[in-house]
Amino acid sequence: TGGTGDLGSVVVALLLVALLLMTLPLPAQVIGNDASCDISVAPAATLMLPYFQTDEGTTTIVTITNVSAAPQIAAVTLWSQEGAPVLRFDLQLTGYDVQSVDLRTVLTTGVTASPEARRGARSLQYNQNQLTNAAARCGGGILPPAIREAAVARLGGGVGWATIDVVAACRDTFATEAAYYDDLLYDNALIGDWQLVENNGETDVAGTSLVHIRAVPEGGPSGTFLPRPQTFYGRLTAAAGLPRGVDRRQPLPAVFAMNWRDAPSVGNLGRSSFLIWREPPLTVMDNNESFQFHRYQQAATFDDRENPFVACEVNCGGFQVPIVPPRIFSGERIRISDDRLAPVTSGSFEGWLYLDLNRLSEASQAWVVVLQQAGRRSVLFDAVSLGNGCSPLRDKSEPFGPL
Repeated sequence: TGGTGDLGSVVVALLLVALLLMTLPLPAQVIGNDASCDISVAPAATLMLPYFQTDEGTTTIVTITNVSAAPQIAAVTLWSQEGAPVLRFDLQLTGYDVQSVDLRTVLTTGVTASPEARRGARSLQYNQNQLTNAAARCGGGILPPAIREAAVARLGGGVGWATIDVVAACRDTFATEAAYYDDLLYDNALIGDWQLVENNGETDVAGTSLVHIRAVPEGGPSGTFLPRPQTFYGRLTAAAGLPRGVDRRQPLPAVFAMNWRDAPSVGNLGRSSFLIWREPPLTVMDNNESFQFHRYQQAATFDDRENPFVACEVNCGGFQVPIVPPRIFSGERIRISDDRLAPVTSGSFEGWLYLDLNRLSEASQAWVVVLQQAGRRSVLFDAVSLGNGCSPLRDKSEPFGPL
């Protein structure tokens, strides 16, 4: 009986301990939603515009909003298709401020935005993270002609991509330089969207969200180095002589799925285009080097009868299609009929596309936006990622599917 009583006392004590633990706050988790590699549309420290076009008749409009009470400096960098930073200008956002920028106006007139927006009653006077830097005061909202003209020349056909970072100061540095990370901040305070405006007789506008890339962990003064294994700027920080991943930005995925349509004259199906961003090389390459660098792992085009057409140079899951060796550059705008994708020979007008945009030799980052057009109607939307920036390379012998 005594033994039974002792056992009962132990059980009661354990129950009391369990109840006590349930009332205590949970400890901070090492890995949580904010620390994951999953990309979502949430307030972020970096926004990316995966594609812009500013040639005659077309422009791209970017809208950036500060959803925090503290003022923020947003460093906008325009990049060429080859991955070279060609222009930086800084926007001063007061608390709860929103600013829109027409990139064709920037490149043709040099006017970026008002040097300092009017502060409302709900905006804080300053951001503590910016007080530590004496160069925090930004200049005017007009670019010098020489800088603007040089950017136009380097962008070639007016096509590229852009990044918007929360920073502590207005400077002339780029993310390819170590000094850029002296000013980089980790406040997830920005949201944004973009519109592609085409004017071919009639104005056609389509828009979607920018890519929202969060800082993990959130917050802290500029120059707070807490490296992570994979990050958005990781290759650039390593090349600049800094520990890899000091930017603390979430990495982007490289494997995507999306629906396609290619029937401009059949009902309301319309035609799909894919606006593609891929992680660029660290240096300028010659043609052969660039060709090899921009080759990608695999693509498979499915029609609406589940028939796969696989673009590869070797046997891929039982299918072999002789095509031009696959290569896709950053800032590309391609259609399902592009020769770098396997041709659909079944006569179907719609289906879905699988794209593994990792490089042949290593995991990398990418983003795909779908432009669907039918007559004068257009819509932009992001392709669905099948993994995230921390997913390993897919074994090509395995069936297509989520990573």
